[in-house]
Parts: sequence; C-alpha cells; structure tokens
Amino acid sequence: MELRHLKYFVTVAEELSFSRAAGRLYISQPALSRQIKNLEDELGVVLFLRQSDGLKLTEAGKIFLEQAKDILQRSDVAVQTIKAYSINTDEPLVIGYIPTILQSFLGENLHKFSLTYPQVPIRFQEMPPSEQVRALRNGAIDIAFISNPPDELEEEFVVKCVKQVLIDALLPDTHRLANQPISIKERVRDTTSDKSVLSP
Repeated sequence: MELRHLKYFVTVAEELSFSRAAGRLYISQPALSRQIKNLEDELGVVLFLRQSDGLKLTEAGKIFLEQAKDILQRSDVAVQTIKAYSINTDEPLVIGYIPTILQSFLGENLHKFSLTYPQVPIRFQEMPPSEQVRALRNGAIDIAFISNPPDELEEEFVVKCVKQVLIDALLPDTHRLANQPISIKERVRDTTSDKSVLSP
C-alpha cells in the first residue's frame, strides 16, 4: 500500500463517486475503481457499498477513512519539513521531456519553480516517452513530461494531467468521423487504416 492509494480512497470517500473522484485526481475512472478494489483486497474488507444511487462507506470504510486522513496529514507535514531542509541542496532536478511539451508548458512553470526554489538546479533530458518511462524506473530522471500516457502507468507512478492541448483533425467531408468528436486514444487503438492527418 502506498500513500497515493490512501489519497485515492480519501478522495472517493469525499465524493462518493468514482467519476467525480477520478476528475479531481486526473486519472481515468476504470483505473481508480481498480485501485480501490485492489486496496479492499489487500485490507480484506469492503470499504464501499456500490449501490444504484452511488457509493456509501461501510463501517470499516469509515474507520479506515479517519486513519487514512491522519496518515496523509502527517505525511504532508513530513514532506514540508524535508523540503525546508533540502531547499539548499545542490542535487539537480532531472526532467525528461519531448520538445513540443517544453515549448508549450515547461517554460512558464519552471520559471515559477525557480522563483520558489532558487537553490535547486534543473537539468533537462530530451527523450521519447518510452525512454522517459524507463528512466523513471531506474532513477535517471525525476519527472517525465509526456502526452497521452497509457492507463497502466497510473498503477506504478503518480500521473497528473498538467495541461490539455486541442488538436485539429483534418478529414474529408465524406469521412465517417467528419464533424464528430474524436478520441486520440480510441483512434490509436483503432485497427482500421484511415488516411487522416492530425494537426496540433
């Protein structure tokens, strides 16, 4: 069990809805439901009653909620304490990125980070998404900025949506998807071979 599992549980308990909790946590609803089910299996108790009108905490869930909130609060205090201690470290923050993300997002946010933590050096590593995932696993980088991460990464890392980018799809007027909303993930999984162009 990790702290993120406790955060997932507390958020679901506050919302009593997987969909609303998933929105707050910036993860997919199926992944969140799976994490809660895994947590229940690990604890050997049912934390939520799944009813037609929504979720309801069980008695075990209410007890666990109090403990989970306490653990998360103490964890936050510990994190802030160690941040205050480590603010003068010369250990660099290593960031993996792809060029388009560096241009559209990192600049302004890293400027804010540097103002808040001026003593922390930042080093960049340009690499494709697959290499970033491997680098995270072996500790070569601290943060990865990639687009459309696969859902399974949410079970291994803390995944946050930091920016949404609109993409234009150029299709013939006769195309079956013309004037329809398009999911990039669904199109990637689609086995049909459509001649369409995606333009950011």
